[in-house]
Amino acid sequence: MSSKIVIIGQIDYTDSTVVSSDGLKLRIDGLTFDVDSKQTADSIIEIVTRPHRVERTKREKIISSADASILNFLLERAKVIEDLDRLKLNPREATMLKLDNISKSEDPLSLYKKRLTKSLSSPFNSMDSDLSTLKPTIGDAMMKRVYAMIYGIAAVQTAILNGSDPADSLSLLEKVADKKLSAQSLSESSITEATKKLYAEASIMIPKILLT
Repeated sequence: MSSKIVIIGQIDYTDSTVVSSDGLKLRIDGLTFDVDSKQTADSIIEIVTRPHRVERTKREKIISSADASILNFLLERAKVIEDLDRLKLNPREATMLKLDNISKSEDPLSLYKKRLTKSLSSPFNSMDSDLSTLKPTIGDAMMKRVYAMIYGIAAVQTAILNGSDPADSLSLLEKVADKKLSAQSLSESSITEATKKLYAEASIMIPKILLT
């Protein structure tokens, strides 16, 4: 006497797949199975859902890493813009605070701007790397929304620096985030604080949005 497992079908488990048990009946989408115990039903549910749960957790970690990198880059960009604003208002004081041991052959303003630009290299490269990993995870359509979000927030930062109306940039962000955004609170804050508020309100870096 011997026994063996016989494959009678294959189930493609997705986010929309419904798995439930009712007594000794196990349901997976439109299929119903009789099982010998509640423990068996629970074990089957765990086995059926495990690969999808593991894969989803992996994808959520990729989104979380990209989320942190994007916010870090935008905050560092905000700090650079604030430094540029100080440079515009009081170039002598700004350069004295940021630069020391400058040789006579160096132009303080050029060196100052060069250092500010260089400070963005690391956060930008980190974000760029995480975005490259994110793209195959969420697909082209969602990736375009992510890029639009980053562009929109950066454009608002620049508008605040220039003292211009950020309405166009906010309009883009409203389409991306699918919600109404207020410009008034942004203009009353520093660029860094405005960036934090805007990112908290307009960010789409949420698994339930990107993985649908």
